[in-house]
Amino acid sequence: MKVMLFARLRDEIGQTFIDIELPEPSNLATLKSIISENYSLLADEIQAGRVLTAVNQVLCYDEQLVITRADEIALFPPMTGG
Repeated sequence: MKVMLFARLRDEIGQTFIDIELPEPSNLATLKSIISENYSLLADEIQAGRVLTAVNQVLCYDEQLVITRADEIALFPPMTGG
């Protein structure tokens, strides 16, 4: 599964996306767990809740949401307005 990274997360990894082997069916909690295990630079951010997730371009807070390889997943840090 291709997971897009934005802003600080992209800068920390040095890539615009990462490829994750994800069993199906799966959910966002499993995806974040696998990412944390494989990308230590992202693990602290994910575990501290400093990563927002969009599924198919919609912000998603439901960690139990079932996802498939066909879904577009994006991770980004919280944003502020101004």
